[in-house]
Parts: sequence; C-alpha cells; structure tokens
Amino acid sequence: MSETINRRQLLRAAAMLPLVGAGLASVANAAPAGADAPPALPLLPQFDPAPWARQAALVGKKGAYVWTENVPFLPGIPAANFVPLDAIPTIEWWLTAADAFFTIGIDVVSALIPVLNAMNTSTLADARNQMVGQKQELAQYHIRFKNLGNGKYNMDGPRLGIVHYDVTDQDMAEATLLQAEVGRLFNEFWLLLGNVRQNLMELIGSQQGIGNFGSKQGLAEYNAIFGTMPIPDVASNVHDDKTFAWMQQGGFDTNVLRQVRELPANFPLTDAQYREGIQADDGLAAALAAGRVYMCDYVGLGKMASEQATYKVLLGDTWHTAPIVLYALPPGKGDLEVVAIQCGQNSGTSPMFVRPRPDDKDRYWGWQMAKTSAMTAAWNYHEMFSHLGMSHLISEVFTVSLNRTIAPNHPLYQLMSPHAEGDIFINFLAATIIMPPKSFADDIVGGEINLVCEEVVNQRLAWNFHDRMIPNDIARRGLNNPQLDHPVRDDSTRIWNALHDWIDDYVRLYYHNDGDVTGDQELTDYCNEVINIGKMKGFSRPQTVSQLVDLLTMVAYTASAYHASVNFPQAEFMTYAPFGSGTTTAPPPTEIRGHTEADWLRMLPGMFSAVAQFTFLHQLATVYYRPLGDYRTNAFPFPTPFSDPRVFGPDGPLTKFRNRLDQIEAEINEANRSRFQPYEFLLPKNIPTSTNI
Repeated sequence: MSETINRRQLLRAAAMLPLVGAGLASVANAAPAGADAPPALPLLPQFDPAPWARQAALVGKKGAYVWTENVPFLPGIPAANFVPLDAIPTIEWWLTAADAFFTIGIDVVSALIPVLNAMNTSTLADARNQMVGQKQELAQYHIRFKNLGNGKYNMDGPRLGIVHYDVTDQDMAEATLLQAEVGRLFNEFWLLLGNVRQNLMELIGSQQGIGNFGSKQGLAEYNAIFGTMPIPDVASNVHDDKTFAWMQQGGFDTNVLRQVRELPANFPLTDAQYREGIQADDGLAAALAAGRVYMCDYVGLGKMASEQATYKVLLGDTWHTAPIVLYALPPGKGDLEVVAIQCGQNSGTSPMFVRPRPDDKDRYWGWQMAKTSAMTAAWNYHEMFSHLGMSHLISEVFTVSLNRTIAPNHPLYQLMSPHAEGDIFINFLAATIIMPPKSFADDIVGGEINLVCEEVVNQRLAWNFHDRMIPNDIARRGLNNPQLDHPVRDDSTRIWNALHDWIDDYVRLYYHNDGDVTGDQELTDYCNEVINIGKMKGFSRPQTVSQLVDLLTMVAYTASAYHASVNFPQAEFMTYAPFGSGTTTAPPPTEIRGHTEADWLRMLPGMFSAVAQFTFLHQLATVYYRPLGDYRTNAFPFPTPFSDPRVFGPDGPLTKFRNRLDQIEAEINEANRSRFQPYEFLLPKNIPTSTNI
C-alpha cells in the first residue's frame, strides 16, 4: 500500500478510507503500534552506536514527507505535497471533531428552516434528518471506542508513564475499522454540508437577503440563525465603543495593534479632534510623548482591500477597505479608548471619523458605519493572515522539516512531534475545501479570492520568526507599557515562560554543552530545511543550548498557544455578523453626518454570507483536542512519546510543566475577575498541544 495519499485526492477518495485507517495502525516506516519492542531511549545522532538505523528511518520519512510549492490556490507556499498516513487524524480526533460538527450542523439547518420558510419547499428538512441519523451513528462509534480493550485505551488525561502497550490483534483490527468508519462518516457529513450550501444558494437567491432590510427586523433575522444555540454576548454590545476597543486587548486578533510616537502623514488627526475623541482631559502631543497612543493600520491587507466594489455571484457587490484606527489610553487608565477612524488609506477621500459624544445624534450612525468598516478589515486580517498565514502555514514548515530530518529516536522528535500533530491534514482541508473559488472563504470575505490567496502567500513569506517571539513581539509593538491592561500579552507571556522552562529542562537532559548543539547533524539539517526550503525569514541555526531552547519554544508556542489565541475566539466574537464580518454590502461612509440606522444595516452582509460565517467559524472554534501538556503519539493506542523515565517521573520536567500549567490556570482565573471582560482563550485547559483544527 502506498505510504501517502495525494493532497488533491484524499477527501475525494472515500473508498480509500479503510486503507487510510489501516495505515494509521503504524507510524510510517516504524514498528507498528502494539509491536513487542518499546520505543528506544532517545539519543543525539553523534552518540548513537547504530547510526544506520536512524538513517534508514529518515530515508523512509523523506519519502512520505515531500515538499511542494504548488499547494492548490496558494502557490509559492512551502508545504507538504502529500498527507502521509501517519498524519491522518486519530480515532479520538475524528470522534471529537465529528461531535462538534454534527451538533452545529443540525442546529444551523434547524434554525434556517423557519427563517427561509423551507419546511416543504426544499431539501433542508431532509438534510437535517440525515445529520440526526449521522449523529446517532456516531454515538455508536463512541460506545465502541469506549469499550475497546475493556476501556484500556479510552483514557483521558496525560497517561503518565505509559510508554508501551501490548495491543492484541483483535484490538488493532477494531481500532483500524473504527478509524475508517468514523472517517467515512465525517466525509459523508462534508458532502451533505456541500448539498446544504447548494440548497441555500437556491433558496436565498429567490428571497430578500439580510442586510437589505433597512430596519431592526434585519437584526432579528441574524439572531434567528442561531436557533437554539446561545447568541454571543457581543450581540448586546454591537455599538459599544468599549467593546470595540477591547478587541485589541482581549479579542479575536491583537496582532496589528502597535504603539506610535508620531502619526503617519496620511492620518491627519488634529489635537482638537483627539481631545474630542478621547473624551478626557488629554492632548495629542502629551499622549504621544507618554506612549499612550496606539494604532491599527490595515495597509498590510494589500490587494485584499481594493476600496472598490467586488462583485460575487452569491453575495452581490462586496466592499473591503484598509482603514486606520487610532486608540489611546486616557491618563491613569489601563483600557484603550477608540479615538478616531479613517476608513481608507487616502485622507483626501476618506474623512476622519472622530468618536462622537453620546448626545451627538447627527454623527452617531456615521460613526457606527466607520466602526463596521474597521471591524471588517480586522476580520479579514485575522482570518487570512493572523490565523491561516501566521499559524497554520508556519507550523507546517516545522512539521515537514521535523519528520524529514529528525530521527524518531532523537530527543527532539519525541518532544516536538506532538506539537506537529494534525497540522498537515488540517492545512490540506484549508487548501482544498476552504480556499478554492466559490467555496467557504469566498463566501465570507469581500475581496476577490485569487487576490486574497496572493496576499496570504505574500504575508506568509514576509513573516519573521525572530520578531514574532513573544518577548520580542511585545517590545517591538510597544505593548510592554505597564499602564496598558492587555490580557493577551499577559497570558501569552505566562504560557511562553512555562513552555520555555519545560523545554529548557528537557533539552539539557541531552545537550550538555554548546558543542552538543553544533555537533548535531540532524538538527543542522532541520534548520537548513526550515531556512532554505521552508523560506522562514528570521530563523537562524542555533549555536548554543540557550538559542536552541528559544527556537523550540517558539515552534511549540506557535503550534499550541498562539493558534489557540486566534482560533477559539472565533465562536464568541466572529460568528455574529452585525458585530463583525468579512464583507460589507455597501461602501464605507464618506460623509460624517446625517446617516441613519437603515444606512448602517444596509452595510451588513447578506444571509448566505452570514450563515456561512456562523457555521464555518463555529465548527473551527469548538474542537478541543489534547490540551497542552498532554503528550501522546499519533499512532494507536496513543502512548506517551517519551521513552526516558527521567522526563515523566514524579520529579521530572514534564511533571513540573504540568504543575506550572495548573498554577497558570489559577492565575488567569484570578486576573479575569478584574478585567473588563474575562479572557479564557489562553487558559491551559483551552490550549491544544498542536494546530489540529
């Protein structure tokens, strides 16, 4: 059987799922799970008395993990050309993801039937019934997995000390069958979801879309999409300025915010305007000098923000601009206030919208329209850059390089392979299901999809590994201002430091001096692939143990905590289209005064885009699989990857790391009591070990 399945063919090959499942019973080119021999103790290559064995393993791995720059719809991105068999999701992942997807799918379709009067005029009701049947079938798979081996393998928690299982042939066969059956059911769900999408296109094409109502009934229709699911809290704060500003402190994306000491020439805010917008006893010059002024400039969107209409068959005319938003800390305050918004890069055609006072009714709705334009830019930057480009596509480089250059008995492979789990498969789904024209991304973003993909490639290749390390990124963007209350900064620093300490303790078990680092040929090969083939800007070969620890901390942090910080806020902050969406259906305002609520409502996306946004982001943001600190292999029956008892013993570095994560959990919960809003996305229990969704 082939070691790999082509990226373009995997999901279409439903008939091959049993073969895929069979392949998952073993790690590529390694002993099958359940073999008699436990994993070998880790050794650096220069100290391995049997180098030919590890070299042979790497030859096989290089045949399974093959580079390409021809990823569908994202050409120029270094990535895996195939999804290797040992990169296919585990039974546990399939069950976890299917649970979330089926639940959301049933709720969404059930909610849409009355909204569209579709009970007797479409196949939506039939689709709902099929999903209910699929979920019932899934429940039986849960029971079978729970009973597998009398519960021996169905364990929650970190599985401390379990290095090796004796797996019976019967259990292996049942696990392989379950793997194939759940994968087949998952595939059937996606096919059904595609049919629902087509059905929605036909229904909505004959009805008036949300966003064209021009009345409060429009918001009621958005709310109805949620059906029995809770409507996010932001629905009650759509027009609240503090909630808008909080998105840069504890929201879905804080990557654009930076401190400014002077204003750019194309943002001509005056002192009088600043004083009006800050609504406090403060002047612009004083605030700039004190480091209390912050800015989000979305010029980096490039061609994604054409600042003119983009016509899409399913959405009509869509608009997407590159605004500039100014925030500031009032004297003595820790929370940002939004001061002013310019809806485009050209100040000659985009007027300066200054936050009006509450009693200024003449400017209120123009201000709300400006905020909607800014939120649309933030939404697009987040999805395409901060999430896809800076998380998924970055981690894939390290995943491919690790498997091609680091032998399975290398201590770094045992440490880093759990942080690589799932990324290649998920990225394959993104490239083949999400990014193609007239697919999910095209349904929810305003820009022309080919230009969107082009900018994703540009952003990925411009991303700087060194600059984005948490301590460096905080300092570079001026977020180290002690006056600024910034949960993402504080909680990410906690996780970064904990990862750094754990990795430092682990690495020094094997690298006793800097010469061990420079003498590790596999590590050198890994770095060369990351730099030369992975095109990783700002990445350098470590010369010391400390540099190696920094490097590994960044790789692990990006795959775990950083991805969690941009993925899981989507359900809370990004599924309710009136608060934020990927497109508007009217251009940004060009007049500061005289707008009405109807003008604002006409900017909001149509029903098809709103439904796609709600469904897609809920699915992404509700799958929690293998939390940080839970290190397991990807091969059934999923034991710990660590074969050295010094690592996982009662006084070992892994135990210390888990204890520190428990402390961080308590620290964040305590900090949340005094924050404007609780920030829970970097609670350790909410951080998966890898980018697996």
